[in-house]
Amino acid sequence: MEKRIQEIFNIHPGEGRMVALVLIYAIALYFSNVMARTASMALFLSEYGADTLPYTYVFLMFIGPLVSLIYLRLNNRFSLSRVLLGIHIFLLISLIVLPLVLNRSVAPVLLFILPIYFGVNNSLTISSFWNLLGRIYNLRQGKRLFALLSSGEHMATIVAGFMAPLFVARIGTINLYWIGTLFMVITVFMLIIINRANAEKMGVVATGRTEKAGQSGISDLLKESYVRLIFALFTLFIIGIYMVGNINYAQAEIRFPSADEMATYVGVFSGIFGVLSLLIQWVVAGRVLDRFGVRAMIMATPTGLFVFMLVYALVGSFTEWTSALFWLAAGAAMWQAILDAVDSTAINVLYQPLPAHLRTQVQTSVIGIVYPLAIGLSGLLLIFLYDVLGFDSIQLSYVVLIVILVWTIVGLRLGRAYPRRLRHALQTRTLGRLALSRPDRASLTVFENALS
Repeated sequence: MEKRIQEIFNIHPGEGRMVALVLIYAIALYFSNVMARTASMALFLSEYGADTLPYTYVFLMFIGPLVSLIYLRLNNRFSLSRVLLGIHIFLLISLIVLPLVLNRSVAPVLLFILPIYFGVNNSLTISSFWNLLGRIYNLRQGKRLFALLSSGEHMATIVAGFMAPLFVARIGTINLYWIGTLFMVITVFMLIIINRANAEKMGVVATGRTEKAGQSGISDLLKESYVRLIFALFTLFIIGIYMVGNINYAQAEIRFPSADEMATYVGVFSGIFGVLSLLIQWVVAGRVLDRFGVRAMIMATPTGLFVFMLVYALVGSFTEWTSALFWLAAGAAMWQAILDAVDSTAINVLYQPLPAHLRTQVQTSVIGIVYPLAIGLSGLLLIFLYDVLGFDSIQLSYVVLIVILVWTIVGLRLGRAYPRRLRHALQTRTLGRLALSRPDRASLTVFENALS
């Protein structure tokens, strides 16, 4: 039976124990993450409206890069095993402190910082998970195992999402943090075991030194037109999905006014998109890439969101169907959430034609700089629309349509630039032997022409 499972998931002999440990670690880590998200968003929205949420985005614009900088500095001074253990203990302590404080006082200022806290929690969770995988597995192993190991996030989201309403009914929204604490304890325990089993790899300190040819600032990266398109696409992606998410929360807070009701909604929403995301990741994403290429993957999310938002705008402008508005907003948010696997696959394919050192710098810049700045821009734009122009969610949907149109144009340009950049990488021999783990149709055409 064990041998059959290893064959199905392409696990080589000797890898099974570590794969099981990392998968348990991933499930526990993201279970805790879902509990933190559910409690934080529910408590915030019970006190503040969705129109206040953009102010937390602006705070994240400054806090996110600062957290990334501290994380990088720690990596340059200490071994990864010590850094990850310190980060997980920090998350554990924060999950203990929050319910202790909130059960004594639910002051508005405490509730305001909860989405900011979750933003930091989420950033550290994602960075820790992928840094761990990147250190203990080489590139060949990663190609086989990363899809399986990253599915632990979706498994945790499914179980945690559907169990959240039961937890809320029994212990209340604030005490969801205690559930998160329990699973973070399991996460720390699993991390210690993984660190010991990979002591040689995890004990290495990243010196932070790179070859001169590989050193580039953000201004140097922007000189590359292909990189500019990647940055622009990711920025528009973040602005678009945060605006759609804000509309979803605006409708949800009308339908679910109390913290417990909102926590139930967020939990069930997470469970449903966890199931669908897992199916997309395992069944759809690879097939779409193989058959239609990277351009189709880039266009999938904005195309669907445009349809949802167009119908939402028309229904809100010309009818009184308030229930329809809620379901359309939830449908748009769900579409974006379940296609996250497709978007992740697409963006990783887009990195592949870049030289190895540049690929690493672009990926790091996207996660540590572009991402938090794009969140902040989303917040500033929403504050301007809500507080200065006095927009409601219906009027906001028209702005979202404009953002999606620009997003689509940039996506089309990037889709055309990808095969050209890949051809250039082949001509200059900068692609590397292991860069393309799963070439799409455009890549195969370029390869065939180059071989001819």
